[in-house]
Amino acid sequence: MFASRIVASIVLALAVAAGESDAASPIEGDARLRAELERVAQERIFFGHQSVGGNLLDGIRQLATMAGVNLRMVETPAASGVGPATLGHVFLSRNGYPLQKLQFFEH
Repeated sequence: MFASRIVASIVLALAVAAGESDAASPIEGDARLRAELERVAQERIFFGHQSVGGNLLDGIRQLATMAGVNLRMVETPAASGVGPATLGHVFLSRNGYPLQKLQFFEH
């Protein structure tokens, strides 16, 4: 549930940013989004993804930078490579096989 709230907030902020004509930060004045980004920065997260997941990570990275939130992201092949207060991720080489992705994650 926490992850889905974060993704929803990030997607909304990116949509707002895409529609803005000036250089204002999409998180300016959005204390809740900043708080969620700060919370993500304190969690130990492992995220397996394909290209869309990579796009989400790019958006999260941009929002964290705009918010001044120090978010540590590392690419790692296994959850064991993710330390505290780190968002670790791995690019899964095969798309279209959700059960295989779940098996990879369990491994």
